Amino acid sequence: MDGSRSQKPNLEVRLVAFAVILILVVAFVALYIFPENTDQNFAWTIKPSTTAILIGLGYLAGALFFVRVLTTSKWQRVQLGFLPITAFTVFMIIATFLHWGRFHQGTFVFIVWTAVYIITPVLVPLLWWRNRRNDPHTPDERDWLFPRWMSLAATIIGALGLLACLAAFIWPALIISISPWTLTELTGRVMAGWFGLAFGTIFMMGRDGRWSAVRFLIQSFIFGQALALVALPRIWSDLNPALPMRYVFVAGLVAAPVGLLAFYLLVELRLVKKTG
Repeated sequence: MDGSRSQKPNLEVRLVAFAVILILVVAFVALYIFPENTDQNFAWTIKPSTTAILIGLGYLAGALFFVRVLTTSKWQRVQLGFLPITAFTVFMIIATFLHWGRFHQGTFVFIVWTAVYIITPVLVPLLWWRNRRNDPHTPDERDWLFPRWMSLAATIIGALGLLACLAAFIWPALIISISPWTLTELTGRVMAGWFGLAFGTIFMMGRDGRWSAVRFLIQSFIFGQALALVALPRIWSDLNPALPMRYVFVAGLVAAPVGLLAFYLLVELRLVKKTG
């Protein structure tokens, strides 16, 4: 294994990562900590609080990823996140224009929201493109490669999930009809974008298959899922007990962080034994 050719992300990536971290942390505080006050402290009013809390934890999980971007010594360890993030930002700006009247137009936070999601669909893929040669497409010095079946499964799951999210974005009634909490067309499209980010990341993981390239992304997933589990008592009253998806959703909140953490520790233990 030869990781000697891989290089650090360039300075412009680090500067952008620093700015993004600041924005995401502020958004986390507004949505996860104070979800009842979105009529005053966010770009649009989000009801019920469950949607705001879930978006907020996603932003902090994203901030963790960009901390890795800011501090990593190798581009290959973070590059997989950039194209799924690009897709997510496209979802967000289209949702903004489709529901323009729902936003708190003229406010500072609305101007920041709009500016961020106009700029990032161009800036994020541009940064990926300018740094793509810094990934030698070889395993790292301390690495593990997905078995073929795992790469294939992740690729298929990611692709099918992306198609489902695209359908839900185009026809938000699809996600509204199965959601265990109340969604509007705007929040339905926003949630479709967040799920699209997750499935797009899974797709990219399957296509790459290097532990060194997916490790930081899995850490962000685990962190975000743990925040969702911690928030469960706060969102419980918003979940409709008459809908079976309530129990599927809760089961997923419990199983996802436990399963991902077990997988993460198993691979890390294998690498310790292999290199030790």
